[in-house]
Parts: sequence; structure tokens; C-alpha cells
Amino acid sequence: MITDRLRSLREGQGLTRGDLSEMINVPLDDYCLWEDGKENMPLLTLIKISDFYGVSVDYLLGISDMLNYDDGKEEYDKLDLAYNLRKLRKQIKFTHDRLARKFKVDKETIIRYETANEAPTLDFVLFYADKCGMSVDYMLGRTKELPEEMSQS
Repeated sequence: MITDRLRSLREGQGLTRGDLSEMINVPLDDYCLWEDGKENMPLLTLIKISDFYGVSVDYLLGISDMLNYDDGKEEYDKLDLAYNLRKLRKQIKFTHDRLARKFKVDKETIIRYETANEAPTLDFVLFYADKCGMSVDYMLGRTKELPEEMSQS
């Protein structure tokens, strides 16, 4: 889904891949891998692209068909994300060690994610979104509302 939305938004603006990669300051080869669905982009790059197009992260990811949230903020709040990661980890009863094994990282990496000392990977955030039926924009502190399709689950 993300590949279709990335391509559609870019083409809708009349941009080439090269144009966009230059505008958001990422290597063209990397952008091509992301748009082709061959690699996941870093979370902070996804946020940058969402800001560039003026759409929600949830929309880009295909989590929601809602382009924006009424209460949406431009910037994501890394402290909101860290707080939500801690809260959700406890809710799903995962330890730091269990998450570290699942994502093949050390326990200290998980702690850095939960203390806002390092941006988590997109896979990490998507795991929580899926496991908890949560909006990524909500986890990022960019909205306080859940998409209608999630609030009905």
C-alpha cells in the first residue's frame, strides 16, 4: 500500500523520483528502494515525506484512508512516542529482553527507543501499531484521535 501511495502522491505533484529525493534530501537509490517496496524507509524519513505532502503517516502506510487529522500537528513529539512505546510494551506484557530478541537488537536499544534517545525503526513502530490496533500518528503524538476504522475495532 505504501508504495502505491508514495508513487501516486509523487506523480500527482508532477515530480520524478529524482526531484523528490532531492527535495527531501535523501539519496535517489534509497528513495527508489522505498517506493518499490524493497526496503522500509527510516521512520524519520517517513515523517518527512508525510510533512512534505501534507498527509498523515497513517495515510502513507495504508493504515487509514484519512488524509489528515483535524487536530494533527506538523511535528512529531519524540517524548510522546517514547511514552507510548513504554506504555504499550507494558500493555502487551513484553519485557525489554523479549523485544530485543524479537527485533534482533540489544536491550539497550529498546531502552533508548523508550527514553527518546534514539528514533525507533519503522518495523518496531509498525509492530506496536498492529499488535495494539493503534494509529502510528497517534503513537507519534501527531493526533489525539484514532482513525474511524480503528475506533470501531
